[in-house]
Amino acid sequence: MEHLKARKNQYKEIKEEVKRKISLVSEEVLYVSEETDASVKQFIENGQFVKMQISTRAEQSLCSKTMAEEGQKRMQILTEKIQNLVNFMKNVDEKIVLLNLKHTEFVKLVQGMADQTIIELSHRGSTGR
Repeated sequence: MEHLKARKNQYKEIKEEVKRKISLVSEEVLYVSEETDASVKQFIENGQFVKMQISTRAEQSLCSKTMAEEGQKRMQILTEKIQNLVNFMKNVDEKIVLLNLKHTEFVKLVQGMADQTIIELSHRGSTGR
């Protein structure tokens, strides 16, 4: 009987030791589970932040593209207007040259008439003496 009592005590000690070890393992599993849960939550938050950053960058990129396209259109319009102005100024320059030639011809005609008038007056003056 003594032997049976010793076995019961030994069984009881082993049972208590197994309970204690199971309790320790359970606590470790709980701790690891909580850490894993916290890590997963942090990972989700980081993922949402990255998603928001990507979305913001995509919007900024689209806005930049739109602004660049609008700038190109405006530059094209400005280039066309400048070319039209250059053509207009060339036309004005050509007209000024033509007017200058006509003015020169007119001045020569008036000068010729003045010279002729002086010659005629001097002939009359010499014949009238």
